[in-house]
Amino acid sequence: MRKPKQRIALLLCLLMVLTSAVPAFATGTTLTDIEGHWAKSTIQSAVESGLVNGYSDGTFKPNNTISRAEFFTLVNRGYHYTTKDEVSYGDVSGSAWYASEVAKASAAGYIDVEVGGMVEPTRAITREELNFAEAGDRTGTAILTIS
Repeated sequence: MRKPKQRIALLLCLLMVLTSAVPAFATGTTLTDIEGHWAKSTIQSAVESGLVNGYSDGTFKPNNTISRAEFFTLVNRGYHYTTKDEVSYGDVSGSAWYASEVAKASAAGYIDVEVGGMVEPTRAITREELNFAEAGDRTGTAILTIS
């Protein structure tokens, strides 16, 4: 088993290289749009490991950006986070596919959002936030601090 710092580094590299969308609600492992893509073998490896699934229509959309909610999903899957916080954020509906991923991220302590604050789960995560996330993992503090 890899050390936590190595796992987060691997996740961040995957995110920064692929900048791919991987929603939590997607199913299936036959991806119709990765043939000929330069990252095909990496994508297939991530699918085989259960880290990503792709979209419910059978696509992966390897050239899309990744949202903050999708990043939370990758971290939660990579670290096997399952415990959820009972929190409420102004922009996270309880029925949204990412609601449970945000709750897991909060319980795991790698996001720090004031209750009632905004998580901006559908906004694309920036490289700056990914760099901050990696720095946070090295110091043992929250990966993302969102106000």
